[in-house]
Amino acid sequence: MEGQFFYLIGWLCWIIITFFFSDRKKRFQLSCVVLLLLSTSTVYASFLGFSWNGAFLILVVATFIYLVGTLKKRLMIHYFSISTVSLAYVCFSIFEIFDPVWVIFPRHWMLGFILLYICLIVFKKKNERYVYLLAGIIQGEIITIVLFRNIFSYSVIGDYFFWDIVAVSIAGLSLWLFFEQLTLYLDTFIQKHVKEKQG
Repeated sequence: MEGQFFYLIGWLCWIIITFFFSDRKKRFQLSCVVLLLLSTSTVYASFLGFSWNGAFLILVVATFIYLVGTLKKRLMIHYFSISTVSLAYVCFSIFEIFDPVWVIFPRHWMLGFILLYICLIVFKKKNERYVYLLAGIIQGEIITIVLFRNIFSYSVIGDYFFWDIVAVSIAGLSLWLFFEQLTLYLDTFIQKHVKEKQG
C-alpha cells in the first residue's frame, strides 16, 4: 500500500519535532509544516495541465523558503549538486519502466537509498542536507512527470509513491545524522575517560 511509510514517518517526525526539539521557533515552524503536509496529502488541484498534490505545493513553498535562507554563496555549485539528486530520481524512474527486472527490492527503498547515498556524498554541511535533498527530489518529480506525460499520459505530481520516497529519504538521513552525533559523543566520552585514568 503506497503512502503508508509517509504517514508513519510523518507522524513520528511530528512527535519528535514537537516534544524533543529545544529551539521553540524552529519547532513551531517544522511541526506546522509536517501537519500541513499530512493534512493536505489527499487534496489535488489541476492547473497547467497537471494534477498537483496539495502537500506537494506546500513542500515546494517550504523548501524554497528554507533554500533561500541557506543559499548564500556558490549558487551554481549548489544548483548542480541539487540537479545531481534530481537526475538520479529521473534516471531511476525511467530505468524502472524500461528495465524493471533489476528492481528486486521495493522501489521506494531502492530509490530512497540511492538518493540518500548521493546526498551524503555531495552535501557536506549537516543542516543543509535536508533542504538540498528535498529540493532535488522535488525537481526530479516535476521532470519525471513532464516526461511521463509526454510518453504515458500520466500527469499526477506528488502521488503516494513520491511521498514514500520523501519519507524514506528523510528518515534515512535522520538516522545517519543521529549515528554521527552518537559516535562523536562516544568518542569524546571515551577520550575523557582515558584522560581521567591517565591523570
